[in-house]
Amino acid sequence: MSGEEKQSNSVAASEEAQRILSGLDGYCSFSMKDISDPVPVQGSAVHDELGSSIRSSLESWKSLLISDAAAIEQTGLAFNEVDGSLARGLLGVGDE
Repeated sequence: MSGEEKQSNSVAASEEAQRILSGLDGYCSFSMKDISDPVPVQGSAVHDELGSSIRSSLESWKSLLISDAAAIEQTGLAFNEVDGSLARGLLGVGDE
């Protein structure tokens, strides 16, 4: 053991989760106008499919990051609870 004290910090976990989410809405607001309507031209369908695929991918990415941020916050809270429980049980200190 290194002798270095480690302590969980739910506030730091929450801050990290917020850092992950910062700017996510702007990043995922990508849009391309469909160009195959009303008169399709060569390549316009490919353009529209690509735009749709990018939008879908960004929405999936956004959902993943939101899920990861929530997991980070929950993990921070869980570690904090375990630290308090161990402190109370082993050392007789910590919050009641």
